[in-house]
Amino acid sequence: MKTYIAYFDETGDDGVTINSSDHFILTSLYMPAESWQQNFEKMRILRRELKDKYGFHVSEEMHTKHFLTDKNPYREYHWSKETKQDIIKAFTLTIAKMDLKIVNVIIDKKKFKDNNYHVLENALKYNIQRIENDSDGQWNYLVITDEGRIAPMRKTARAIRAFNPIQIFAWVCQSSDQQYDRGYYGKKFIRILFYSNM
Repeated sequence: MKTYIAYFDETGDDGVTINSSDHFILTSLYMPAESWQQNFEKMRILRRELKDKYGFHVSEEMHTKHFLTDKNPYREYHWSKETKQDIIKAFTLTIAKMDLKIVNVIIDKKKFKDNNYHVLENALKYNIQRIENDSDGQWNYLVITDEGRIAPMRKTARAIRAFNPIQIFAWVCQSSDQQYDRGYYGKKFIRILFYSNM
């Protein structure tokens, strides 16, 4: 059985207070494990081209919101609007050539009035379920996320396990400590790797 890699990241916050963002967006990007190297190579080539053509440092992360609103560190490059459009287009075309799929879950927090709504948990549930449905029992997947989603990811994985014949092996990696969460049900497994940015 093939293995896929799924990386999760979000924009917005998962709060429901008056100071919270209007939307919470959770994106997963997943690919066959054997495609990771060729996908990485495509991005590596792009970053070198952007460095040569625009001076965009290879080690500089790309945060589209800050990039488009001319926030640091991108402001220091003094790019024109047209140059920024060219850079965004280059990223978009490169991603389109990769062997991967993307799921976006967008929660409009203006649409509900229940302050007890679990934004992150539900976004994770919807996203993981989409990947699970896409797998159709034909492949396993390794979920990579950061430590801020450890508790809700565990809860979500267990909830999905209750409705699907899957097997959970969660590996929590925080600094030098490692914690393990195991559960074995059915013939399929999700392996969840949580990583810390520390």
